[in-house]
Amino acid sequence: MAGDGEGPYGLAELVRSFLAVFIVILGLLAIVLAYGFRSLGDAERLATLFSGFIGIVLGYYFGRLGVDRAESRASQADTERKEIQRKTEKFDEFRTKMEDYREYAKEYMRVIEFMEQQHPEVAKKVDEYLEALEE
Repeated sequence: MAGDGEGPYGLAELVRSFLAVFIVILGLLAIVLAYGFRSLGDAERLATLFSGFIGIVLGYYFGRLGVDRAESRASQADTERKEIQRKTEKFDEFRTKMEDYREYAKEYMRVIEFMEQQHPEVAKKVDEYLEALEE
């Protein structure tokens, strides 16, 4: 940004800004001097010529500021959109894993219920073992 010659404070931007200010000041100075030292016709022609240059310079800067802001907003919106998309994908992955775990838990519950129905003595020993682990 700042060191690459571009951006709001780069060397290229400073040179462009200096030249724009120089042209505007030179144009205004020439118009003021022309009204003071020459005939009114010459001053009007000079004012017309320099007002065109001044208009071009000011139009460039005011127009470019709007474009720069729009580009900045578009870039920020794109970054936010990508971040939202990334978070949505992560959430979808998490939700899929949770659904898988829920299915695993249901299957384990079916197995435990089957074991309790088919082999109550084993289920009783498992319960005793689990209680011993909790203590």
